[in-house]
Amino acid sequence: MEWLAGWVESYGLVVLFLAVALAVIAWPNGDDEIVTWAGGAIADGFLHPAAVLVVFAGALAGATAWYWAGRWSRVFLSGRQSKVAEFREWFQEWSAWILVVGLFFPWLRPVVSAAAGLLDVEWRRFRMWGWAGTLCWAGFQMGTSALMSILMRRLGADALNTIFNWVVVGISVAVIGGLLLLFLFLAKRPRGVQTGDAPSGNGAREQGDRE
Repeated sequence: MEWLAGWVESYGLVVLFLAVALAVIAWPNGDDEIVTWAGGAIADGFLHPAAVLVVFAGALAGATAWYWAGRWSRVFLSGRQSKVAEFREWFQEWSAWILVVGLFFPWLRPVVSAAAGLLDVEWRRFRMWGWAGTLCWAGFQMGTSALMSILMRRLGADALNTIFNWVVVGISVAVIGGLLLLFLFLAKRPRGVQTGDAPSGNGAREQGDRE
C-alpha cells in the first residue's frame, strides 16, 4: 500500500475516502486490503485517528452506491415480477441477517447491497442493517489490524507468530470437540417409531368399521 500512503500523505484523507468507496464499488478484496492498511497506519501514528471516520464514510458510500444501483435496475424485472416474487419475499424476511453477515465477505458485499435495492428492501431498513453490517466489517478489519500492529511492536514477530499458532490450535480443538459432541448427541437420540410398529390411522379406522 505504498502508493496509497504516498497519495494520502500528499493530498490528505480525501484520498482515503475515495479509495475505500471505489474499492467497495469495484475492487473486491481491495477494500479489505485498504481498510486493513488504514487500521495499521492509525496504530502506527501515520494516520490521524480521524481516519477511522473517513474509512467508515467511504465504506458506507460504496455500499449505498450499490444499493441505489440495484433500485434503479428494478426496471429490468418489470416483466418478471411473478418469477421473483417468492425470492423477494424470502430476501426481505431475512434481509437483516443477509446484510449484516453478507457484508463481511468481499465478493458478497456488492451483490448483497445491490440485491437489497433490486428486491425492494426499504431504504430505512437498508440504512439500519446494511450500514450496521458495513460498520461492523470496517471496524473489525481496522481493529484487528491495529491490534496486530501494536502486538508486533511490543512482542516482536516471533512471539506474535507463536501466539497466532496457539490461537489456531485452540480454535481447531474447539471445532473438533464441538463436532464430536454433536455426533455423540445425535448418536444417542432415540430413533423414531418405525412405520410397521403400529397400524396407520386409515388401517385402524377400517378395522373398526369391519367390527
